[in-house]
Amino acid sequence: MNTPDNGDTLMPTPSPHRLTGRGVALLLATLPAIVLTEHALATQPAGVLPGGTANWLPPAGTFVWLVSLLLATGTGWWIGHRRGRPSCQPEMERLQHCFEDNTSMLMLTNAVTGRIVNANQAAADFYGWSRQSLVGRPLSELWTSPCPHWWRSIQVDLPSPARHLHTHRLRNGETRLVEVHVTPFRDHEGMAHVFSILHDVTERERAVETLERERSRLGNVIEGTHAGTWEWQIDSGGMTCNTRWAEILGYEPGELGPISLHTWQTLVHVDDRESVIRTLASCRRGERDTCEIEARMRCRNGGNVWTLAQGRILEWSPDGEPLKMWGTLHDVSHRKRMEQDLWLTASVFSHANESIMITDLDARIIDINRAFTQMTGWARKEVIGHTPKLFQSGLHGPDFYREMRAQLKRTGHWSGEVWNCNKAGELYAERLTISLVRDAQGRPCNYIALASDITDLKNYQKELEHRAFHDALTGLPNRLLMTDRLRQGMAAARRSGKQLAVAFLDLDGFKAVNDHHGHDIGDQLLKQVSEDLEDELRASDTLSRISGDEFIVLLPDLDREEDAQPVLERLVQAAARDHVIEGCDIRVSASAGVTFYPQTEEVDDEALLRQADAAMYVAKRAGRGRLQAFEARDAAEDPY
Repeated sequence: MNTPDNGDTLMPTPSPHRLTGRGVALLLATLPAIVLTEHALATQPAGVLPGGTANWLPPAGTFVWLVSLLLATGTGWWIGHRRGRPSCQPEMERLQHCFEDNTSMLMLTNAVTGRIVNANQAAADFYGWSRQSLVGRPLSELWTSPCPHWWRSIQVDLPSPARHLHTHRLRNGETRLVEVHVTPFRDHEGMAHVFSILHDVTERERAVETLERERSRLGNVIEGTHAGTWEWQIDSGGMTCNTRWAEILGYEPGELGPISLHTWQTLVHVDDRESVIRTLASCRRGERDTCEIEARMRCRNGGNVWTLAQGRILEWSPDGEPLKMWGTLHDVSHRKRMEQDLWLTASVFSHANESIMITDLDARIIDINRAFTQMTGWARKEVIGHTPKLFQSGLHGPDFYREMRAQLKRTGHWSGEVWNCNKAGELYAERLTISLVRDAQGRPCNYIALASDITDLKNYQKELEHRAFHDALTGLPNRLLMTDRLRQGMAAARRSGKQLAVAFLDLDGFKAVNDHHGHDIGDQLLKQVSEDLEDELRASDTLSRISGDEFIVLLPDLDREEDAQPVLERLVQAAARDHVIEGCDIRVSASAGVTFYPQTEEVDDEALLRQADAAMYVAKRAGRGRLQAFEARDAAEDPY
């Protein structure tokens, strides 16, 4: 009798660690059904499951490989078995290893009772049960809810190879989204079984959801800014534009036909065409990777519209040749009219949405409009007679303003992004255009500055960049940023001859905090511990959270390995401090392992992390709450 970990008594079943002759025959019986599965799923439209469940379809090669291996091993056994030769034993063992050692999760289930007949080690490792405990267990115990797709797909009298998605629960209570490939069949005795291949797609589905959210947000930003977008295939001249690009010129989508660079240049006003062609030719030659083009373009109604095209080359060939440029097209007719007519029309100046500032030739402010006050907080009487230095944030150096003045003097125009301070001392970003104004006799008389607040857009860009390289909970560098700093630290250590310490720190007892107090308390504890650890480090050190309660510490520029010990011991002590969170007294400890670079033999960054990890597990086994330096023998011990 088999007794699983939960104490239930099961009917006698074959050992899952060794297949008998009947077990091999049972596997062989799955082959025709698997071939049917391969054919049916290969011809099934991507994104559709039986029953209408949406799904991503993996490459069919997974089944081809498995079928080929089973056929190669199983056929040899069957021939030997039929001829009565003892030589079939190697084929039996190969078929056994094909099932048991496969990295994919494989299961055989009795279609009548719904109980698991056999499961390989990969399946046992995933669910957290031993193989003995899985065998004989009802498959439904692994589900979080009844699975109608399963019962529809196991009708062996009407074979229906299928796949579906369902949420499964692991032994530790964690739920995971699993993609199940189901093949019903009957063995040589007529008994109905189901062969299943399972894939954990939880992270994939989460990544897809995250990508869709970010794509939606980006679409909202584009929609909110009312910008046309374009993609230029530099080598062929082909262009792809969105609907707004055509609408700016008064066209309906598709009216312009296939759009190319030639189409764009043809639509540009004849007086602006030479400048546009010269700028784009410079990009094509790879002399510049960005462009900013203001030009008049012909509209469908025969009129002209001022446009601002901004783009950047983001794809290059292996030889360094530019391949693709992406950019936006804005209708800036309003701003251009403001630049031309401001000195004539005071009413336009007063009611413009853009911030407008007028100065004399010495850059002293003569007038501002209402939008300027709304954006900066400065009233008109507070800024008259001052220069724009009043708003400078200190983020731009003297060279930035020197180049701005030089271009104004040279061309009478400057446009770019500037960070300034408002009256409250808060930073804001603006898209600034400065133009020289001439009087009726053509003599320079004033400067006009038009600005739009782009702080929200810049903050959103900064948020995306921060999210890509930092842990969402603690704000610490994530694994990606830590790996980059580790490699930089290794390069610096090789150049300077100094030591780099790499430490792996794991909180002891953190799981119990989550279990007893909940994940909200656990998250707050991680934040407080992270702050405590950061307080013990230098500005040049790096503390990274790579998962759960695991941290990586990088201590560069050490004269000796011994210099790292006081710092790391302080970290271990800091992690063990008492914390009071929502009235709960909570305390954990930390085990840390450390290794150093350079070493006698060259190692890469992954090897250093493995060494620190191994040393940390030695510290745990030695009693936890301590620091352990890596020794070569630690590498031979499997911490798992």
